[in-house]
Amino acid sequence: MQSMKVIFVLALTLATASALRSRLFGAPKPLEGEELETAKVLLTSTLEELAAGEGPKYEVITVTSATRKVVSGSLDTFVVELSNGSENKDCKVQIWSQPWLKPLGTGTNVKIYCQDDEVVERTW
Repeated sequence: MQSMKVIFVLALTLATASALRSRLFGAPKPLEGEELETAKVLLTSTLEELAAGEGPKYEVITVTSATRKVVSGSLDTFVVELSNGSENKDCKVQIWSQPWLKPLGTGTNVKIYCQDDEVVERTW
């Protein structure tokens, strides 16, 4: 009877660990602390590079949330308030980074979704 309890607890532990792993693998991870600060630097530098090219020019006012998903590279998604110099808008910014493609000029793809605006998408 004691061995049955041990086997049951072991099976339950393995099932729980397996379920957690499958739920987390490939899922967006909320960013906090140092990871969030690093992501904010990525967001700011990406928006600066966007403005240096074809534009538009945006400034980050606030970051409400940020997540990272490991895909072919990394996909950082930000819920932010952006300013275009004349008005502030609530937006979602996605930055897909594939560092090994930078020599080809396609290592970064940014998409900006703002209320009442067309989607901005640029790749460099």
